[in-house]
Amino acid sequence: MPTARYQHPEAIVSGEWLEAHLGDPGLRVYDCTFHLVYEEGTGQPYHVVSGREDYDGGHIPGSGFLDLQADFSRSDSPFHFTLKSPEAVKAAFEAAGVGDDTRVVLYARKNMTRATRFWWMLRWLGFDKAALLDGGWDAWAAEGRPVSTAAASYPPG
Repeated sequence: MPTARYQHPEAIVSGEWLEAHLGDPGLRVYDCTFHLVYEEGTGQPYHVVSGREDYDGGHIPGSGFLDLQADFSRSDSPFHFTLKSPEAVKAAFEAAGVGDDTRVVLYARKNMTRATRFWWMLRWLGFDKAALLDGGWDAWAAEGRPVSTAAASYPPG
């Protein structure tokens, strides 16, 4: 059977690689989890629930948390996840600790599209040093890798 190859192998990292680099000073790791809770009778197909509670219950050591709806989406839009201006998105990433000299790894729980949205937004801004954790949180936990409940944050980028 042929080995799988990625067009951009730098855009994905293994749990083994990430665990070995958790102490790197320029590395920024973020949990990007959020949930769509489907509902009936409200006129909306779902409401958005932050994954902050999941993060607080256990996350990759040293990882921060990114909240797509609260910090990166327009609050004045009738649609969920409406992207803010490039300047506002850049400022939100900088406030979270992303800077020109950082390497970013993103992950989510149960649905990797949550993390890929942040990867795409970084690329949209011209930041190309971001990667996704292969298998996300689910693979990390299944492999028995370290978990922390200590709050983590990075200095502004």
